[in-house]
Amino acid sequence: MSIQPVSVLEEFSIEETANVVILKHFSQALIGVADTCDSEPHAIYSSAACVRELQSGEDLDYIDALAEFNINIRVKHSSTENPLFLNDLAEGWVAELSRINRTE
Repeated sequence: MSIQPVSVLEEFSIEETANVVILKHFSQALIGVADTCDSEPHAIYSSAACVRELQSGEDLDYIDALAEFNINIRVKHSSTENPLFLNDLAEGWVAELSRINRTE
């Protein structure tokens, strides 16, 4: 598997470029493109960065942004030709638990 840099994209939509599905709204969360010898290339996104983009762009708290990501982004784009999402959400949960503990 190799990771190749991808240029930053704009606008909210999905675009298929050279058989790679790109989620333009999450351009800051795009890590790169992975190739394997037995399948088409896939865009790879940081799940944590997607949640942060939802928080800032949609003015959501962490829990609501995480739910939005899981229900409307990750599940919606879970077929074989769609992007891959790196499982890097642990840091966000630690920060959210710290925030909750400070407010109690």
